[in-house]
Amino acid sequence: MMPFEPIAIEPAPVQHIPSSKKDSPDQSLGNQSADPLGDDLGGCFDRDWYVRHYPDVAAAGMDPLRHYLTHGVAENRDPNPLFQSSYYLDQYPDVAASQMNPLLHYFEFGAAELRNPHPRFDAAYYAAEHPEAAQNPLLFHLRIGARRGFATERIVNIRDYLPSDGKLPECPAGLTVDVVIPVYRGLNQTRRCINSVLADPDRVPGRLIVIDDRSPEPKLSAWLDRMAARGAIILLRNKRNRGFVASANRGIQAAGENDIVLLNSDTEVPEGWLRRLAGQAYAEPRIGSVSPFSNNATICSYPGFEGGPLALGRSVAELDAACRAVNAGRAVDVPTTVGFCMYIRRDCLRDAGPFDEQMFRRGYGEENDFCMRSASLGWRHRLACDTFV
Repeated sequence: MMPFEPIAIEPAPVQHIPSSKKDSPDQSLGNQSADPLGDDLGGCFDRDWYVRHYPDVAAAGMDPLRHYLTHGVAENRDPNPLFQSSYYLDQYPDVAASQMNPLLHYFEFGAAELRNPHPRFDAAYYAAEHPEAAQNPLLFHLRIGARRGFATERIVNIRDYLPSDGKLPECPAGLTVDVVIPVYRGLNQTRRCINSVLADPDRVPGRLIVIDDRSPEPKLSAWLDRMAARGAIILLRNKRNRGFVASANRGIQAAGENDIVLLNSDTEVPEGWLRRLAGQAYAEPRIGSVSPFSNNATICSYPGFEGGPLALGRSVAELDAACRAVNAGRAVDVPTTVGFCMYIRRDCLRDAGPFDEQMFRRGYGEENDFCMRSASLGWRHRLACDTFV
């Protein structure tokens, strides 16, 4: 499938149609008492295209925007070549049932939900390729992306369907990476996680920093004490329970100027996992964070986003070996990495700052916020397809 040719939509002055016009249909944008799109429909109305696409408008000698507001909306006409009203209503029955104007729905709800405005505009793909467009992919494309030639849908590349060439990005020489594990409860899970990190024969130099967030389990705290006494881990203990995000930030601070990997205490890592993540993080200059595949990690989950047990009854090591064999060196850009296992470069942390522990004290969402903040500063985020944790 070929992508659209870049559509250059030149800004043009538009005529404001007061919302009190009697000839405005009930569901038209012109009849909205508080039109969130503004007088120019948010910059998404293409006058020249509208007249070319609907010759009857030119024949009537009517202002294109006036026609759209007073007649076109009710007739499901389109304001530009990348918003197809009939498609949007067919694709999303809840919009049709609400009898809400499809363009207004898109701007109020659909854009942020990454709904597709056109059969050849893949909003999720566009936002993944250009995270700065995630708030409203269509509007971003009309204002910026079209002029830059951004594709509105995935371009099929035969190389994506061929076996990997087997080349892994190299982990930079002299790199030090500290693994940060906040811990609250679950002795058996925590023990399995920490032991798997320590057992990796190909470990990247660095420390294992564990933060005991005032665990209610004495046996867990005692085991951590023994591991610290052996010198296997650096143990930090919160005087009071501070929550996951504050504990993560404490570990990040303790890592000094080193890169870090934030790791959940219920994970299990395979051999060579950290070296591969580090290689992916430095494969290109502005990669800020990297996450691997897992069985229960939202957008990083395999085989499905909904998560679940390990696929096909296989072990972590077996699934990782399959990823490494099939996808060696491969990674894809994602709008956000996931905090279950999140490699973060220190230069990205210096730019974007730590996690927002005031807004996300108990966790869930802090990594999304971090990734969006750093993306606005030019950092990218990637899923390492050759690693499974």
